[in-house]
Amino acid sequence: MEAGRLSAPLIFPINNRAVFGLVLGALALSTLFAADDVFEQIVAPASSSSIRKTEAAIVELKNGRLLLAYTDFYTVSPRDDAPARIRGRHSSDLGRTWSPPFTLIENSARVNVMSVSLLRLQSGELAMT
Repeated sequence: MEAGRLSAPLIFPINNRAVFGLVLGALALSTLFAADDVFEQIVAPASSSSIRKTEAAIVELKNGRLLLAYTDFYTVSPRDDAPARIRGRHSSDLGRTWSPPFTLIENSARVNVMSVSLLRLQSGELAMT
């Protein structure tokens, strides 16, 4: 092919039976891999005394439990600089049920602690930033 010249487009003939077969196959696969185990749940609901729960991270611990860490604004202020701390919850059943909340990082600076990230290091240890 010469530089600067376009080649003819590739054309593949498609008939209705082939399209129907592909669609039917995709539907069968989607049924086979249906998301029966997918569910939604509010794990850290707001309350009248704590109106914001934000910036969450989740990781699988070495023992198989899940650890959820999230920012808990424990006042009624909607401001980003409102007092906050990092709270956690565990799940032993892939998120169907959760432990009561516990504090991972307390707000010792009197402003806020927020936006947690969890990272499994190559060493296997867990880093939290």
